[in-house]
Amino acid sequence: MRWNTGPPGSNSIPPSCRRAAGGTVALVDDLIATGGTALAAAQLVRQAGGSLTGAHFLIDLPDLGGARALREQGVATSAILAYPGD
Repeated sequence: MRWNTGPPGSNSIPPSCRRAAGGTVALVDDLIATGGTALAAAQLVRQAGGSLTGAHFLIDLPDLGGARALREQGVATSAILAYPGD
């Protein structure tokens, strides 16, 4: 299942995704930077009664703190590549 959280601040679950309420969800995205979108998605999953198994990314920009913010909220994270800043 895939959904776009929409523009910043919209934080609503599209009707096509409400059927997952109470289900198990893994967040998958290409990039984690500041974590704003992933944190909002995690919040929406929990508000819908879902269980979040983790958040998985192709690329992590660790200096921007997004993966750390997710872990602080109890979300396990993984990334294939990490590109720390110089």
